[in-house]
Amino acid sequence: MARRENHRKMQNRAKTRNKDGGRGPRECTWSSSFPVRRFRNQSPGPNLQAWKTTVETEAKKQWTKPVLTAELKAVIINFHVGTKPSVDVDNMSKPILDVMQNIVYDDDRQIRQAEITHLRISAPFVLPGVSKIIVQELQAGNEFVYVRIEDTVNPFPLPK
Repeated sequence: MARRENHRKMQNRAKTRNKDGGRGPRECTWSSSFPVRRFRNQSPGPNLQAWKTTVETEAKKQWTKPVLTAELKAVIINFHVGTKPSVDVDNMSKPILDVMQNIVYDDDRQIRQAEITHLRISAPFVLPGVSKIIVQELQAGNEFVYVRIEDTVNPFPLPK
């Protein structure tokens, strides 16, 4: 039984390697410059459906590989204008993670770790090494949501 479980884990690890063969971050990095304020109301209805459709369209454009099956980490950053984001973190992240099921990963329960952040576009940033997607969107000055799916941090560092 233990041998079968180890074999399954090794298969999952093999499926999560990047194109260079390393265990670094995955290639599912995408962003969209849709107006975040449009999605203020996350209750079922046209606003929520518009949010989901935008996320689904962008995910399908960016991810053309088979769905991932290993444990994953999600990084979601809402770049917004003004002092307050137009949506809270759970109402922003849940539709994103739900819609990416069967596109990027098999089941959103594979997301074992998540970093969800709101940042003002006008805030100071440290840019060396940052994703080109983020740089392009910041230069355009548009509100956007950046999503990255990558390997989990293992072992997970507990807070001090």
